[in-house]
Amino acid sequence: MFEFLFEYGLVVLALLLAPAGLIALLVGGVRRSSKLLGSGVACLAVGAVLLLRINYAEFWQIDGCLDQGGRWNHESNACEK
Repeated sequence: MFEFLFEYGLVVLALLLAPAGLIALLVGGVRRSSKLLGSGVACLAVGAVLLLRINYAEFWQIDGCLDQGGRWNHESNACEK
């Protein structure tokens, strides 16, 4: 249950960081503020990393299962040892 909530929390965080980063970039460009531009780039970068992590989460689960000597069952999305 905790893992499920954690994964969806990361999705929400990534989806909130993207617009926040864009807004910071726009406002920083208009005001010529390097701090806002840096914050915008950082928000977009963290959001992109989180989205990439979420995209490859299943791959890492399967890889971990195989590394431990198990067999991944694609029908039940579970590791069989």
